[in-house]
Amino acid sequence: MLHFICMLQLLHGPLAEGADAVPAALLLARVEQEAGLPIERADGDMDGTPVMCREHAAATAAAALLVLRAHGIYVHETAGERGEPGLKATRDPSPPPRVPPRVILGVYAPVHVQPEVLVARLDASEQGGGVSARIEGRTGKIVLRASGGGALAAALDLLARLDRPLDGPSRYHAFKCRGVSVRSAEEKLLRLLSREVRSRVALVSYERINTLMVSAAADDWLVIAELLAKIDPEGERL
Repeated sequence: MLHFICMLQLLHGPLAEGADAVPAALLLARVEQEAGLPIERADGDMDGTPVMCREHAAATAAAALLVLRAHGIYVHETAGERGEPGLKATRDPSPPPRVPPRVILGVYAPVHVQPEVLVARLDASEQGGGVSARIEGRTGKIVLRASGGGALAAALDLLARLDRPLDGPSRYHAFKCRGVSVRSAEEKLLRLLSREVRSRVALVSYERINTLMVSAAADDWLVIAELLAKIDPEGERL
């Protein structure tokens, strides 16, 4: 992010004669613009600190960093609780200590749907972006690790909404792929299914045994099975 510091040796005389006194806020803004990140200030008086700089309006971020350093203002890379990158301006040349990511644990006990299906749906969802999930082998519970309480709550809410009973005499079905890979079959199936059906079913590909597990009501399974037979005529229902 601050790789442009290595360009400092290319600069010539940022504090040379003819420099103007400008507030540090102008140079900090130049760094923010090029880095694409806001800079946290360690103290409120930093923006008003006068710094000497020639042609500050045309200064590159690298030049701005050099001038700020010469006036005792140092811009450091930081990381938030979720590991997101950030910048912080301090009066201390030493980088601030890294804050270890905060991890929150949660547990969900499936009632109606297989945990493998729920984890697959979570991983594919927007709510699964900040959460990692694993299945506790002995109990079948889903153990969640999140970097924030909001992400954990969203994941638990999604699992509860997905874990619902399905209509029909059978809920879980398997299709053994023989002529195509199970991952390819799943991708083609998702393109063929209507949005309404996709919202009601769950698909999990088991690549080791080349089998697609389908969680669906009986009427939806009839549609899916017919499509799978066209995608992979050599495949079979298990």
